[in-house]
Amino acid sequence: MRFQSWLRVNYCAFLVTVLVSFAGLPAAAQQFDEDIKQTIQDYLKAHQANGTFSGEVKLKLHDQTATWRTGYRYFSRLQPFQEGDLFRIGSLTKPVVASWFGRRFQDGTLNPGSFISAWFPEQDQWEDITLSHLLAHTSGIRNYTALPDFPETLHLPASIDEIIQRFADLPLESEPGSTFSYSNSGYILLSKIMALETGLPFMDAIDAFIAEELEIENMMYERPDSAIDRLVTGYTDLSTFEESRFIHMSLPLGAGGLMATGSAMIDFTERMYDEAFLSEHWRRTLLDPQSGNYAHGFATGPVLSRPSIGHAGGINGFASNWLHFPVDSLTVVILSNYEAANVGPIMRDIVSIVFGRSFDMPVVREPIRLQDEELERFSGRFEINPGFSIQIRNSESRLFAQGTGQPEVELFPESPTKFFLRQLDVQIEFIYNAETGIADRLKLYQSGMVLEGRRVP
Repeated sequence: MRFQSWLRVNYCAFLVTVLVSFAGLPAAAQQFDEDIKQTIQDYLKAHQANGTFSGEVKLKLHDQTATWRTGYRYFSRLQPFQEGDLFRIGSLTKPVVASWFGRRFQDGTLNPGSFISAWFPEQDQWEDITLSHLLAHTSGIRNYTALPDFPETLHLPASIDEIIQRFADLPLESEPGSTFSYSNSGYILLSKIMALETGLPFMDAIDAFIAEELEIENMMYERPDSAIDRLVTGYTDLSTFEESRFIHMSLPLGAGGLMATGSAMIDFTERMYDEAFLSEHWRRTLLDPQSGNYAHGFATGPVLSRPSIGHAGGINGFASNWLHFPVDSLTVVILSNYEAANVGPIMRDIVSIVFGRSFDMPVVREPIRLQDEELERFSGRFEINPGFSIQIRNSESRLFAQGTGQPEVELFPESPTKFFLRQLDVQIEFIYNAETGIADRLKLYQSGMVLEGRRVP
C-alpha cells in the first residue's frame, strides 16, 4: 500500500527511474532565467510552509550555478542555513565508494570480476561473489540494516568486523549475480576491502581518497562521537522540531557515512567526467547497468526522458538526492535535514521546472480548529483491505492515525471532514453516516491515488 510510505527508511534508499526513450524531447534551458529561479523558490517555500522540506537545493547548468535554501539549520533557534553547511548524505556515499573501486580497476590493482574470497576466505558461501556483485547489489547477501534487531542497535558502536558478523553466516537470498536486492551489507564488505587494500581504517581511507584523488573539499566521513559545528541538525518532525534518533556513526561506513555540501556533490560530478581522474572506458564500466537501471553504485536514467545518473539517500535526520544529466550539462543536488522529506518527487518537480515540463506546485494547507466532540466522531478503525487498516484516535482535541505496522502520525484538519499530514502529501476525508452522525467511511488521497476504507469493529 502507498500508505506505507509513512514509514521512514534509513540509508537504504536509492533512485528509481522509468526507462523510456529520450529522442526528440526538449533539452534543459541554456541558463537559469529569473522565472525558473523564482518558480523553484516558490516551490520550495510552499514545501516549507507545509512542513515537508527544509534544506538546500543546488543546481549547475553548464557554467552557471544557483542555490536555494529554505527552513533552518537549527529550528529551535531559527538559525538559517549558510554556505558551507554540511549535511549527512546517506547513500550518496555509495557512488563515492564506487569511484574508489573505479580507480583501482583503472590502474589494474583490482578487477570488477575479482572474487571476494580473496579477502574473506573463511566464508565459503561467498566464493562466487565478485566486486561487481557487491557494487551492483546482486550478491545475494542479506541487508544488515533490514534485520529485525538493527533498530535496537543504532546507538551502539561497532567495529567493521562486528558489523560483518551480523550477516556473515546468514544464507544468501539468491544466487550471486542473478537478482537485484538492495543491500547495505555489500558496501560494508567493500569498506572492509578498501581498508585492507589501503592499510588504513576505512574512515581514514575514504577521507584520503576524497582529499587526494577526488581533490574535493567539504566532503568527509562523519567521525563517531565528534562535535562538528558545520553539520546541521537533523529532524524527524518539523512541526514539533523533534530531532532525529541518534545513530552511532561507526555503523554506516561505505553504505552511508559521508557528510558533504551541495557544492561538494557538484564537484564530485565533474570529477567523475574528468578524463584525468577516470577514463571513459572505466566510467562506462561503472555506469553500465547490471540489473534494471542500477549500475555499479550509480542509478542510471533516463529521468523525465533524459539520460541521467544519480542516487538518493536517507539516514537519521536527513534525506538527499543527486542527479546529473550529461547531455544537458545539468546537475541537481537536494540536501535536506528532514528525514521524511520526499526528495524523489521534489527532485522530479525541480527538474521538470528546468526542462519546462509540467509539475505540481504544493498546495499550502492551513489547519483549522475543531472541537473535541467533532473529532470524536472520527475515532475508530477503518479497513482499507483485509491486511491493512487505519486506526483513528482523538486525544485532547488532536486527531491521530496509525496504519497497520506503522508509526502513529498526527492529522491536521483543513475542513470539518478533511485532514492532511505535514510529513507527506497525504489527505484523509471522512464521510458521515446521515443516520448515526459518525463517520463510517474514509478516503485516503496520496500520489494521485484514492483508497477507500470502511469502519470496522
